[in-house]
Amino acid sequence: MGQCMSIKGKGSSHVFKPKDAGWGKDKYMKRDEILDPSKNILKDGVLCIDVTIQVKDKKVDHYKVKRELPDKMLKLLRSGERSDATFTVGGETIKVHSCIIHHNAPILAKHLDQEDSSGVIIEGISAEVFQHVLNFVYAEKYPSDKEILKFGKELIDAAN
Repeated sequence: MGQCMSIKGKGSSHVFKPKDAGWGKDKYMKRDEILDPSKNILKDGVLCIDVTIQVKDKKVDHYKVKRELPDKMLKLLRSGERSDATFTVGGETIKVHSCIIHHNAPILAKHLDQEDSSGVIIEGISAEVFQHVLNFVYAEKYPSDKEILKFGKELIDAAN
């Protein structure tokens, strides 16, 4: 393979913007010009192209994947749609989905396996704290710092 030679041209630059129809400019060198031996552009049949690319550093989140599944899972929990089991906590009945509980919370699943027709009754925990447990089970959603300060010990007890 031959060596590349440097060809100095007029030099130009182009800033590509989203509105541009394509990835290049319309002022390219013609094929016949490149192949013309009198122009001495090819060296042993090799064409070398020197490209300088400048990337401007911007913090752009165009490629950040939006995590919709956790929100959808929490919506499912809140709606109780297609639920097939219940927990009664602090006098409040919470509808759940046994397949999600079995997959993500084996200890709670054992209670569901022993469930009677009235559902599982959980004592010693508030409904609000149990809801935080279910938020984690369904969507790996952690309580906020404020909620941790408020319910810290109860959350730790519930996790055990």
